Amino acid sequence: MTKVNVEYNKDTLELVNELAEKINANNTVQFEREGDQVTIKACDVAESVVYIFKADKSHFDFDEDMCTFYNFPEFYNLLKSFNEPEIVQEGQTLTIKENRSRIKYQLSDDDIIDEDEKIEDVDWDSSDIVLNLTQDNISKISKMSNAIEADKVKLVVKDEQLTVKLFNNKHDNTYDDVFDVTNPQDLNLELVLEKDLFNKIPLGDYTVNINEDLLVQFVLKNVEGFTIEIYASQMSED
Repeated sequence: MTKVNVEYNKDTLELVNELAEKINANNTVQFEREGDQVTIKACDVAESVVYIFKADKSHFDFDEDMCTFYNFPEFYNLLKSFNEPEIVQEGQTLTIKENRSRIKYQLSDDDIIDEDEKIEDVDWDSSDIVLNLTQDNISKISKMSNAIEADKVKLVVKDEQLTVKLFNNKHDNTYDDVFDVTNPQDLNLELVLEKDLFNKIPLGDYTVNINEDLLVQFVLKNVEGFTIEIYASQMSED
């Protein structure tokens, strides 16, 4: 069986690990090759938050068409125990090695994720509301969500502004933050999102798009070589 040196980007795998820990059901990650790109399409257990990650193949240039990790954080913790390791793939086995030290890691079968569970690309036609959230904005909302133990996140669009509302119905604690939209128009919307949404989003600057179907798209900005799109859908207020 042929041995292949796997080119990778350590920072990219760190980001994939963060996504896996925060969103992926059971921390399972499946990379798929699409031309000169590698992609990950995954969702949380409740299927209320979905992300699509795409990167140049140099960010993780594995052999074959798919590369599946049953528990990606386990693999990543082994990888970061070295300083500048090589990764060599031989079939379903990855060898992480540096100098005379090496770890062998067994990949999972690609069919561990059923075809009917796989995420498709989201067909995003147009955005009715657009705004920008900075890394500081995301961090602040996340911290306040934890501070008041929010059990609900509501986005309210009114008077050309968007208000993020955090609620804890048990203690009647609330937090509001107001942002200007970049495409002002006469449109009022309200939607309830996954309560931990802002804790699941990796820190960074985002363009946020909302459509009238009450679907929210977060697009990570100011990055090179890869893209992340995170989608959140309207949830029941019950």
